[in-house]
Amino acid sequence: MLRSLVGSEMCIRDRSRAVTLKGARLGRGEALAVVQPGTIEEALASLQACVDADACVVPQGANTSLTGGGVPRPHAEDRPQVVINMRRLNSIQPIDAGERFVCMAGAGIFDLSVAAGRVGRESHSVLGSMFLNPSVAAGIAFSSGGTQMRKGPVYTERVLYAVVDSNAKVRVVDSLGLKPTGAELYSKLEDSTLSDQDVLPNCALKGSLEDYKNQICEIDDTVARWNADTRGPAPNRSEGKLLILASVHDSFAKPSNPRTLWVSVKDFETAQKFKYDVCLKAAAVSYTHLRAHETPEHLVCRLLLEKKKKLIIASFFIFLVCVNFIFIHFLYISYTHILYHV
Repeated sequence: MLRSLVGSEMCIRDRSRAVTLKGARLGRGEALAVVQPGTIEEALASLQACVDADACVVPQGANTSLTGGGVPRPHAEDRPQVVINMRRLNSIQPIDAGERFVCMAGAGIFDLSVAAGRVGRESHSVLGSMFLNPSVAAGIAFSSGGTQMRKGPVYTERVLYAVVDSNAKVRVVDSLGLKPTGAELYSKLEDSTLSDQDVLPNCALKGSLEDYKNQICEIDDTVARWNADTRGPAPNRSEGKLLILASVHDSFAKPSNPRTLWVSVKDFETAQKFKYDVCLKAAAVSYTHLRAHETPEHLVCRLLLEKKKKLIIASFFIFLVCVNFIFIHFLYISYTHILYHV
């Protein structure tokens, strides 16, 4: 059935060919098939076929599997698993003079950054893992990012996605904020033929967490960033519970005269004050652990220092053992000497 929907070459059942069953970083499992739809209609039909067959669906983007969420679960024997890989649906189109981009589910974040750069803008997800080109849809599903305080974690209210209703039927939800609908919309997404005339004017739906930069700097009793943050429409932090088809994301102005400053702080209180007094005035701020940007030279020095520290601790421990042994031996000799004289 799946082969008839997407073509035999795009429905892989040979496990030796199904590299998508293993994550590039972590995770490995087995699937009945790996489906690679080339159109939105194929993706929807494949999803419905899986639902009709009572199969478990694993939506997949670029298969980087940085969190293990894009590969089948091992030893899941209650139902067959089918991977729907969305990588072929990868168009990226600017709208609103480049202030926003419409991305299909398989578009990569590196490709998006290149597209934004062509119009003098920055994309949202500028991450350490972007060289792997993980998909935009995966960023929505797992709320990735957040190190750049001006941009926040991936979030959008403008999404085209599919859900399975209570009658086991696939239903499409469209909140992209575009005028075309149905087959016309799908065609313009796939053929990259959208224009600004296709955009609904004054769309109030957000393409990013606009207030995140303020929330992260507020010193109060609320949490600004946490795992499993499911605020907003269903696709945000959906973690595979639905199938994302396309989405709209804000882009950001590039600093006109950028300078990079590396700042380290001595304690948590200083970090909080720096965050509150300085970070809101900066164009882009990343917070990270010291070792995230460690050079090979620094790495060698740190390991040598840690090794030296461990040797010092071990030597001190051996010294204590020796002192303890000598003291006990002295007590034993003293005790036996006293007994001898008695």
